[in-house]
Amino acid sequence: MRLVDLQVNMRNQLLDERVSMTVIRTAELLFNTPYVSATSLAEALNVTFPTAQSAIDHLVDRGDLIETTGRKRNRFYFAQGIFDAVYGTTEKPSEEQSTLLEAQ
Repeated sequence: MRLVDLQVNMRNQLLDERVSMTVIRTAELLFNTPYVSATSLAEALNVTFPTAQSAIDHLVDRGDLIETTGRKRNRFYFAQGIFDAVYGTTEKPSEEQSTLLEAQ
């Protein structure tokens, strides 16, 4: 039930903020896969890379996503709150874990 509550609350907050549909669709996608990159998001939502990165940046600013690689390019982001709602509290993924996810 925590996951459903989180999803409803996040969606309502984003709607109240009057964000773009790309941001809302990004948030919804995170409930299927709590890891995302701008490249994979652009492909999944059929938007440009800058549009995908802008949506990610908005969710990072809100605290919904955490950048996990520490790099300037080929960055991956993790939705800690969504992951925690499913599995319980965890720590930020290590760089090694992020690298393994990128290879998938």
